[in-house]
Amino acid sequence: MAEFFAKNIYIRFLTFEDSQALYEMRCKNKEFLQPFEPRRDPSFFTLEEQQRQIMRNLNDMQSDRAFLFGVFLRETKQLIGRIALTNIVRGPVQTADLGYFISEEHNGKGFATEAVKLVLKFAFTRAKLHRVQASAMPRNPASNRVLKKAGFQFEGVARKLIQINGIWEDHNQYAMIAEDYYMEVFKMNVAIKRIYDEPAANDGLRILVDRLWPRGVSKQKAQIAEWMKEIAPSGELREWFGHIPERFDEFRQKYVHELETDPARKQLCEKLLRLAAQGPVTLVYGAKDERHNQAVVLKQWLEAKLSKGEWQ
Repeated sequence: MAEFFAKNIYIRFLTFEDSQALYEMRCKNKEFLQPFEPRRDPSFFTLEEQQRQIMRNLNDMQSDRAFLFGVFLRETKQLIGRIALTNIVRGPVQTADLGYFISEEHNGKGFATEAVKLVLKFAFTRAKLHRVQASAMPRNPASNRVLKKAGFQFEGVARKLIQINGIWEDHNQYAMIAEDYYMEVFKMNVAIKRIYDEPAANDGLRILVDRLWPRGVSKQKAQIAEWMKEIAPSGELREWFGHIPERFDEFRQKYVHELETDPARKQLCEKLLRLAAQGPVTLVYGAKDERHNQAVVLKQWLEAKLSKGEWQ
């Protein structure tokens, strides 16, 4: 069973065995949730209806139309909420709607933000969606904060979008796309550093990307985990560039071409992408110019690939 863990909670698919817990949670939170949901028929708050809800969602999962998760406390395994990806559209769209709630007694503790981040991980890495969208009423500041904390971008206001508790309500529209997700996840995973600077604990894997070992530094002091000398620019390109800043833009284009066409470099790039996805990774170099060197280009190239999930 797929489970995703955060510091305080975990999420997993709801199954028929969760019907009783879901029914009890729904009944206990009926008045608390009413101002934020459509009006429910009394039959909704029965064990039989919650069983039917779960079975429908299991069928939707099989048909790739929706994914329904329970939110559970790690310490006690108590069901404290529900979160779902619904209205999944494939083809050229690859999108889904996000909806969630946390029970009243566990509200305001950061559990909703944790759950949303876990569902986004599933959406982009497992379900391979390109876009997840969510709505929150302007009068529900807590839900708006959750979406912003999770990294969603505000896109505008949909007027009278959903009838909530008998009233047509405006909703703030938020969305996250795969590129935003991967950039947020991996933006701290790739760093660059001169070999002459002191190694630090947060460097992670230190990988030397120069063809020649820099002068005056011992391997013990450099703390290099791997020397990828073949990923460096060709001798011909390095000689032409000569670390002349005015040539850097053209150097970048030529070096990226080498990274993507030369078989040996392509193989090392694929390995480097996998390492960076697990991160953190520090690309180590010896050049004096910290703005115009191959490590700068390689870092930008890696981040662009990671932002598109291309290490998988």
